[in-house]
Amino acid sequence: MLNKFFRPVSPVLFGGMIIFLLFARCEKEPGTIGLTIQPDADRPLLAYFDTMTVEAYTLSVDSVRSDENLYSLVGEMVDPVFGAVEASFMTQIVLSGLYFYPGVNPELDSAVIYLKVNERYGMGETEYQLNIRELIQPIDIDSTYYSNMDPTPYLSGYLVGTTTFSSTDTVIQCTLNPLIGNKLIEDSLALSSQSNFREHFYGFHISAEKLSGNGALVAFDLLSEESRVDVYYSNASADSLNNSFLINSSSARINIYRKDLSQADPLLRIQHIGTGFKDSVCYVQGLAGVETYLHFPFQENWTDRIPGAVNKVTLTLPVENHDPTATVLEPASRLIALYRAEDNRLLYLPDKGLGEEYFGGYYDKQRKEYVFNITDFYKDFLLGNRDHIDMYIRANEYTTTPHRVVLTSGNNSRPVTLKVYYTGF
Repeated sequence: MLNKFFRPVSPVLFGGMIIFLLFARCEKEPGTIGLTIQPDADRPLLAYFDTMTVEAYTLSVDSVRSDENLYSLVGEMVDPVFGAVEASFMTQIVLSGLYFYPGVNPELDSAVIYLKVNERYGMGETEYQLNIRELIQPIDIDSTYYSNMDPTPYLSGYLVGTTTFSSTDTVIQCTLNPLIGNKLIEDSLALSSQSNFREHFYGFHISAEKLSGNGALVAFDLLSEESRVDVYYSNASADSLNNSFLINSSSARINIYRKDLSQADPLLRIQHIGTGFKDSVCYVQGLAGVETYLHFPFQENWTDRIPGAVNKVTLTLPVENHDPTATVLEPASRLIALYRAEDNRLLYLPDKGLGEEYFGGYYDKQRKEYVFNITDFYKDFLLGNRDHIDMYIRANEYTTTPHRVVLTSGNNSRPVTLKVYYTGF
């Protein structure tokens, strides 16, 4: 079987390839230079086929690992198709140095938390109340946490900070309760090392309650220098002192998401999740929302249908043209393709390792589609290195992006398509 896909190259064809390389900058159509000097009998046949059956289904993503993500989100919104989504997070703060000595008899002036906004996504400008609670149990950077965890056992029963903000703000600041400020400067032993400080102050839970507007989600860049807690104080020998407590890569950070499909518009919401029903559309949403599962029911027969060597394989996922919400909530800027390994882990297709641009998955606004190059993944299947090429399609950075899209399925007039390009002789 392998000889069918990897035949020796004829001397004539090899000469044509050399000529092609020498004149690659010419203006002729790619792939034709050098072929015109070959006899018709030796000229390779460049062709493709795209008639394989593809089945697409929508599956629920119950949770995703959500600790130490790049961004941390707050907010709430109701998507007419995907339903309600709510986000909050927990984070530690750490000393800005090896230790902090506030001096003799430190006296607090104020303590302020700053949060740098990275992105906002939703149904337009929304006004929120930011709510901050102190953690009463520790969180650990070496532990694993998932997005569906219940934060309640970790939270104090009262707010230690609150302010209003808009989803269009770039930096949010909130004055903290003096109890927190004093806790950050009064215990010199707790401030003598990072480990002592972690045992002394566990961190914050931060959420946002919608006051007005249609809802949005706000992503904070906690690793930015602009995200921190500043304490302003004086001591027995000086006034107008200040110290920063940081949120950095040494800080445990956990995103928490809540979803409720029942709040979606009854006429627009997802109708089939995990039922095996062959709908005409399928769905993708980040933040532990939903994913599209692609199944190729007759893939074991494909090896007998390819009359030559495989050159390129692409997967095209069209966007559903009749989604009325797409003008407000634009389709995800990029999707990713994963496969399930023998140990049940979801892994990127090997083609991703050849470069992001090569792998693809970016949204083409003009064509209204996503295209992946999955050549290596497909060839591994032909060589018997994997049993199937079934895939899972998710939003890029799905652990922190709320972006979503409605796709066509295999049961559609504009279906998802696998296209195999090959050379025959």
